[in-house]
Amino acid sequence: MTSGPLVVVGAAGDLARSVLASCGTSGDRYLFDRRTDSAGVAGCDVAVASDVERVLDRLPVTAGQHWRMLSAVGWFHGQSDWDGDWRELRASIETNLTGVAHFASGLAYRLTAAGATGRLVTVGSAAGRKGSRDVAYGTAKAGLVGLVRSLSKVYSSHGVTAIGVEPGLFDSAMSRKQQPVRRALAAAGNDAGRMLELSEVADVVHYVLCSAPDALSGSIVPVGGGY
Repeated sequence: MTSGPLVVVGAAGDLARSVLASCGTSGDRYLFDRRTDSAGVAGCDVAVASDVERVLDRLPVTAGQHWRMLSAVGWFHGQSDWDGDWRELRASIETNLTGVAHFASGLAYRLTAAGATGRLVTVGSAAGRKGSRDVAYGTAKAGLVGLVRSLSKVYSSHGVTAIGVEPGLFDSAMSRKQQPVRRALAAAGNDAGRMLELSEVADVVHYVLCSAPDALSGSIVPVGGGY
């Protein structure tokens, strides 16, 4: 299952880069992010529908292939509670939920239409279950649960599985944007009583992407240390 083409959106982030380092070099890689400051990463802002369609239309999907997709997209301002700015709320949901749903569902459709199979993995957040003081972020991550379960219902019988990974707070560039008091409270809220390491989350994402059985389709795998 570890061979074959791999597509990653949010590929410039810490988590995606850590997972990619564990994936080996077999199979073609297609790496995308709104940031293009990492080697081999092409531009694609998932919040822009035309960007998503352009990328999907150019993926060389053919019958008999097994594709893997990882969405490690995450946008979180993290500095304060939501202040009523609807523009910020819409932007967050369009990136963290709408754009991810567009990419994943569009790829699933193209795979089955071409006679290919695949695995779609989305990285959500424990905020999707617990809620977040960043209203948009918590809303979007909760929506990813419905996305994974819906894609599984439609496509798993055609050989395209969908699985979610739901981390708690872990050390990354994004989590460092949070105010120190919020980081401390979140870290203390899990059973381990500490912030998770990037590698701990990346190891689980790698397993789900490359090794987990297809029977896990439709599942949301928590990686929160009991959070």
